[in-house]
This record gives sequence, structure tokens and C-alpha cells, in this order.
Amino acid sequence: MQINLNNPDELTLENVREFIRTGDDSKFNQLKVTEDGIAYFSEDVGQELKHHRFYMETLDAGNDYVGEAAAKDEEWVKKFYESLRDAWQKDRRGAVYE
Repeated sequence: MQINLNNPDELTLENVREFIRTGDDSKFNQLKVTEDGIAYFSEDVGQELKHHRFYMETLDAGNDYVGEAAAKDEEWVKKFYESLRDAWQKDRRGAVYE
């Protein structure tokens, strides 16, 4: 799943919840955002970051940062959503650790 951050109808708490649900918790994941505003999870953590607007710290496997359990954690979903939204709105570049 991807979220187009240029489309306010896509950057919603519920879409972020579904986005988190699609992640595979058995693998390391990294949220990356392209210059065009497409947010996606990559299992190639720390790779190909040069052509991205920003990326977030790696979500370690087995810690329920993504997947079904993570999507049910209201506080985590809200924090993830706010970090993504704020980084996009503030035009952050490079690593985002919020």
C-alpha cells in the first residue's frame, strides 16, 4: 500500500492505520517518501535514500511496529500519523526521527 501525501483525502488516520496493517512484522521496514509525495514501506532499509524527500528510522522486525497488532494500537497509529503528516507539512528532508 502507498499513501499519496499530496492528496489530503489519502493522508487520514484510518488510511495510516491500514498502511501500518500492510507491513510485514517478520521483516525490517522503513517508511520512505518520494520527492513526489508517495509514502511506502521498504524492506530495503537504509538503501536508495538519495532520491527520497524523507525517510523514518527503521522499524525492527518482531516489535509490532507494523502489522495487525500495530494497527490496533491507537497511540502508535496516532503517533505515526502525526509524524508523517508533520514531516510532510514542514517539508522535512532526510532522516526524520519523531
